[in-house]
Amino acid sequence: MKWLVATQQFKDSVTILELNVLLLFGILCGIAIPGLILFFLRWRLVLGKCNGKRTVILWGLTLLHESFCVLLFSLQEMQSDALTQGIAGLLVIGYSIGVGISLISLILISISSSQMKECRPS
Repeated sequence: MKWLVATQQFKDSVTILELNVLLLFGILCGIAIPGLILFFLRWRLVLGKCNGKRTVILWGLTLLHESFCVLLFSLQEMQSDALTQGIAGLLVIGYSIGVGISLISLILISISSSQMKECRPS
């Protein structure tokens, strides 16, 4: 499961580098703050410092955030000039990957918890 967190963190690091000036603008406007908070909280997952319930909450919030960003940048892509469309298109791809990683993580957590329940003696 740590490889999924590491993959998500790598994807977010690339996105942060890709955004550069836009990220600064996003921080000033407040829109980038939830994503940055999630980015830093996920380091707890990388280090293995989260319990099951917090892990599910963190992945659920990550899924919500990534889905919102896909929607936001998809709308931006439709209303922009060619250069901005290209940047927004790359961000849509990146956030779509994040949606996939989050869904896979939540599915694996669900499978793992149901297997643990089956193994418990009654």
